[in-house]
Amino acid sequence: MNWSKGWVIENNDIHDAKCCGISLGSVPLAKAKQNRFASRHDRPGYQYQIETMFEAYNKHWDKTHIGSHIIRNNRIHDCGQAGIIGFLGGIFSTISDNHLYNIGTRYEFGGWEIAALKLHAPIDVKIEHNLIDHCTLGTWLDWQAQGTRLCRNTYVDNLRDLLLEVNHGPFLVDDNVLLSEEAINEFSQGGAYVNNLIGGKVVIQSVLNRTTPYHQPHSTKLKGYACIYGGDDRYFNNLFVGQVGMANVNQQIGTSIYDGSPTSMKSFIAAIEQRLPGDIELFETIRQPAYINHNCYLGGAQAFRRS
Repeated sequence: MNWSKGWVIENNDIHDAKCCGISLGSVPLAKAKQNRFASRHDRPGYQYQIETMFEAYNKHWDKTHIGSHIIRNNRIHDCGQAGIIGFLGGIFSTISDNHLYNIGTRYEFGGWEIAALKLHAPIDVKIEHNLIDHCTLGTWLDWQAQGTRLCRNTYVDNLRDLLLEVNHGPFLVDDNVLLSEEAINEFSQGGAYVNNLIGGKVVIQSVLNRTTPYHQPHSTKLKGYACIYGGDDRYFNNLFVGQVGMANVNQQIGTSIYDGSPTSMKSFIAAIEQRLPGDIELFETIRQPAYINHNCYLGGAQAFRRS
């Protein structure tokens, strides 16, 4: 689907789509550039992604012309690749009260873009009160999750619940139930996790070989590019529940994966200054601060140890 604004998609039973159930639109003619890396091998795929974003600006990629869709009260299931997707076209939208299940479970596709809900650049998107279960991946926010909020969703029996890839934030994950074996894969920074029930692993990773964009607040206007140095995350008032008798698993349930991170901007800057002289390489060796407090850890889940 090409660009559009203000769709309302509600009260449908959408199922057995070969690829995806709902597409929230994409840059006109962007399909002509898809998978060029695989066919040409001339430069990385993420570089084509950046070129497509600049093409989007030339085609009125802004709040006035694009997005602001409402997708609610739908049942979306048994689709081969994804339930709901949006490639830049889902900005400023609300996705609420849907039930997504059995997405990607036939393994007809491999590689990328397989999830119940997959959005590129979900700027100021609200994902609220959805039930997502029995999928290969629950929600995948890829690039430019900024002003994005995931709240009051329930994830259960997915291979993974959340994947947040190369985002700079800020984004908010609050009041969710995350009960799959892998709850959070965060290859991003700038996330706030508040009031969640988390019963699965938390995995974090810096991404130093890709620069990705971030924007002016509540806008598609570009502010800059950076690598994902990791950190700048916040965990408050979450309940982490481990698995009885699974010590190896419980080491990854909780916030202990942030052990060794600075706990304030002052201590982060002090660590950088200790490594001077230098420039960009200094920031590749130290994660940004982690702000972690007032969480509860049960059943062997592991807490963050302040350094």
